[in-house]
Amino acid sequence: MRRVVALIPLLGASLFLPAVAVDAQVAPCALYTPALPPAEGVAGLIFVAQIPGACRGEERQDRATIDWGDGTPPGVDLPLDANGAVGGRHVYRRAGQYAVSASVTDLRTGAQQVLRRGMPIRNQPLTAGPRLVVRGGRPRVARFRDGNPLAEPRDFRVRVRAGGRTHAARVVRDGARGFAVILARRLPTRVSRAAVRITDDRGAKLSITSPVRSSRS
Repeated sequence: MRRVVALIPLLGASLFLPAVAVDAQVAPCALYTPALPPAEGVAGLIFVAQIPGACRGEERQDRATIDWGDGTPPGVDLPLDANGAVGGRHVYRRAGQYAVSASVTDLRTGAQQVLRRGMPIRNQPLTAGPRLVVRGGRPRVARFRDGNPLAEPRDFRVRVRAGGRTHAARVVRDGARGFAVILARRLPTRVSRAAVRITDDRGAKLSITSPVRSSRS
């Protein structure tokens, strides 16, 4: 038997794991290469670390409890996969950098270790919806979509410029996956276009210009 210390690269940092007894005649675990973390609103595998020796069948029986770092209930009693990888499926509602930690217990010996990783969850883009022509001063001035399926109207700030003035507006649902920008008051006459600027709570921006027509045009 010999003892080895594992050094695992994680997003530019390195994670040192304790020395683990390894049979010199047994090939080491294959290096696990995880996929990129999922974007906001999308369920995907959240990989924390790989434990050397945990891929050797009945030699170890490990279970992990994972704190996802976003205030949601932890993942409990999660098995390691065939590569000794610690992780589980999770969805983050918002983009950001999350501090994920996993408490791993060897059920045979009772030994425990805590593993940590910073988890970058990327923002989803905003895209313009169907082109909208504002007629007769109606308050709906733009439509758009957020790539995050869990986005809500409160996640957005909006600014509307028309006729040389800024007009108060809000975001509402528009169908199952879309949103609309609604003015607090109708636009005055002789306004030819409305410039709409939308920003989500993680800084993604979208600009839409909607033509304005009188009710007779």
